[in-house]
Amino acid sequence: MGVSGGRRALDSAVPAAARNQRLDASVYFIVGQVFFVTIAAYGKSRPFDDHRVCEAVLAVLRAETPAYGCAEHTYCLMPDHLHVLTVAYRDGASVTIWLERFKDKSTRVAWEAGWAGKPWQPRWYEHALRREDDLLTVAEYMLANPVRAGLVEAAEDWPWSGHVEPLPLEAWGRLAGGCVLAGTVKSHVRSIASCGRLP
Repeated sequence: MGVSGGRRALDSAVPAAARNQRLDASVYFIVGQVFFVTIAAYGKSRPFDDHRVCEAVLAVLRAETPAYGCAEHTYCLMPDHLHVLTVAYRDGASVTIWLERFKDKSTRVAWEAGWAGKPWQPRWYEHALRREDDLLTVAEYMLANPVRAGLVEAAEDWPWSGHVEPLPLEAWGRLAGGCVLAGTVKSHVRSIASCGRLP
């Protein structure tokens, strides 16, 4: 699916109002519920123009997430915001608790890397993906973000995006009534898994 098609699919799945509303707290504890999360930089700042800050923040994303019973799938760190697909995989774990811890820890390492001031907005925006949503389309849309912004010509050229954990495409497809085709999934997983990497 092309970028424009992915954008239409994502826009239809994420109403504007939903991106600015917090859900019932219990939703964030649902094991296997994937969230599309956007955390914006504070004000009009661009803390992630600095590769040292990018490296430090993504190291936290990689190393600390499992301790809170959550997993990060696709991520894309832009100069002024972060997109991530995240999920709680353990009973008692909460995506919101992890996100608060991530913001705290990544703020500290950003300061250590040389950033002065607040790197993040106080709140984030999230959308709980539905079973009919196509995880692959959402992931591809995220990885194409630097291309749409004119920062690179190809998604794989952006060093601050990729995967921490593989997308649960087969499980999601079964739960969605088999809407994900296994043959198509394998080829796409190989292509988007190479788009970006953790430092």
